[in-house]
Amino acid sequence: MKFITSRKAISLINNNDNIIISSFGNFSVCKNLLLELRNTYLKEKKPNNLTIITSVGSGNLTYEDEGLNIIAQKHLVKNIITSHLGMCKKMAEFAFDNCPNIYMMPLGVYLELLDSITRKKDGVITKIGLNTFCDPNVSGKSNYIKRININNNDYLYYQNFSIDICFIKAKLCDKKGNISFKKDEIINDSLEVAMASKSMKAKVIVEVEEVVDELDKEDKYIPNTLVDYIVISNYKEKVNPVTIKLEENRIKCAQKAYLEASNNDIINIGVGMPDAISYLIDKDNNKKNLTITIESGIVGGNIKLKENFGTSSNYDYRIRMSDMLKLYNTNFLDVAFLGAAQIDKNGNVNVSKFRNRCVGAGGFIDIVSNAKKIVFLTSLLTKNNEKKFINEIEEITFSSKNAILNNQEVLYITNICSFKLTKDGLELIEIDKNIDIEKDILNNIGFKIKISNNLKKGK
Repeated sequence: MKFITSRKAISLINNNDNIIISSFGNFSVCKNLLLELRNTYLKEKKPNNLTIITSVGSGNLTYEDEGLNIIAQKHLVKNIITSHLGMCKKMAEFAFDNCPNIYMMPLGVYLELLDSITRKKDGVITKIGLNTFCDPNVSGKSNYIKRININNNDYLYYQNFSIDICFIKAKLCDKKGNISFKKDEIINDSLEVAMASKSMKAKVIVEVEEVVDELDKEDKYIPNTLVDYIVISNYKEKVNPVTIKLEENRIKCAQKAYLEASNNDIINIGVGMPDAISYLIDKDNNKKNLTITIESGIVGGNIKLKENFGTSSNYDYRIRMSDMLKLYNTNFLDVAFLGAAQIDKNGNVNVSKFRNRCVGAGGFIDIVSNAKKIVFLTSLLTKNNEKKFINEIEEITFSSKNAILNNQEVLYITNICSFKLTKDGLELIEIDKNIDIEKDILNNIGFKIKISNNLKKGK
């Protein structure tokens, strides 16, 4: 293990290398290394044609010069392997225009692939992603993912990728090169990334903010045997407080959705519209004794919003992101509260593709695949009064077919009405007071729906 400069670190990268970057949105961002990579390319036109591999792309939900947005440069990046780019909007648009062979997968599968690489296997076989955009039978693409049949059961086979260079960010290390996440907001996938990289004989480079003489034994998360080089960062990562005015529509959806959770339930709260539920839980002093989980590995507390998604104040405990995704696969979740950008006539949901942006699913597909109850929160119309309930969505992120086969309860709660999923599609089950069904609801949906014989009406 050696301490080196960021310039020296970037000089280790060759043209056409695959660089894996550990991060989660606005946290664990290798800003020093990313800036040095971009600046070196602009001066020397190398390294170039890189493939960037990352779980949840780093960024702060903007187009600013942060996270992966820093390296959104044509000819610097030729391809991306990831589960989610929604936090780095500039990179998401860049990928749409410049990365025709982008390899997008569920977050849990991505983490399984890291384990597969570490164990020198060929890939991952799983049912996660069947009948969604990951499935070649749905997307028509089979670059990296194949649908296979074993003993009359359908699966998806996700192929491994190669790694040449590894970037990891942590706040703390010791002089021997042991890495600690004691001071970091989340643990993310850093250990899995380091092990997979070592298995492929890739160079592991860690950017740190502080060096101490020696870490306590229990604080040594990544041992120095997995680390090749350490770069001292010029940037201190901090959590900026985010104040959000919760709009009336958001509160109304959250209030109705909150009723769907029972005492002692284990729940997941997604980013966007659902995060108002955290506000209601806090306001209610968590009288239902709900256990809140986030796919980043955080359990309990009051989840932080917008660019701080993935963290929580006063959390009970945190585990590895990979372990949380494994738990989601065990029917661990009682209720998943998630957003929805588009919903089609069959009840399929899109949250992964928005016109000119490759966003991806993150942990969404893993969460909906095994939750006992799924509650989607969305406004009936967009802010521009465009329809969200349309005949055909841009991409299937949630498969209603899977939910029907798995006997999952699925609800779609909007600001003025609620639907449930049936084998025949959506059924209107509740409307707010002073709502005209024909004018306010049916005219704003792009397909015919069934109206329940027991339609509930708000008081």
